[in-house]
Amino acid sequence: MRKKAVLSVIGLAVAVAMTVPASAVAKPTMFDRFEARTTCISERGIGDPVKMMEFKMLYGRRPMRKCVKMHARTIAMERRFELPMIRMECRIAARTDPAFRLEFPSVKACVRMEMMP
Repeated sequence: MRKKAVLSVIGLAVAVAMTVPASAVAKPTMFDRFEARTTCISERGIGDPVKMMEFKMLYGRRPMRKCVKMHARTIAMERRFELPMIRMECRIAARTDPAFRLEFPSVKACVRMEMMP
């Protein structure tokens, strides 16, 4: 009986651990979707029927929508991982560069502008 309780607690912990990263994913912005769309258009190819069929076979039904969705999520995750580095660079620039305040009114504005594509 005790073994079943331990296994159920471990199983529950694994289930919670697997759902937390999925819910912590950043939501793609309009800029992320636009960048993903340009990537998908180049991946699909224009005027090449073989490349278009490969694209359809890879992504299945509604291939452009699935491709954009997938690439936008990866781009959003990459941006989320870049955020601490950008924040640190803006703070260092605010302390060392005397012309920083002429370009950006605050560190928060610097981070926001550097995050844009």
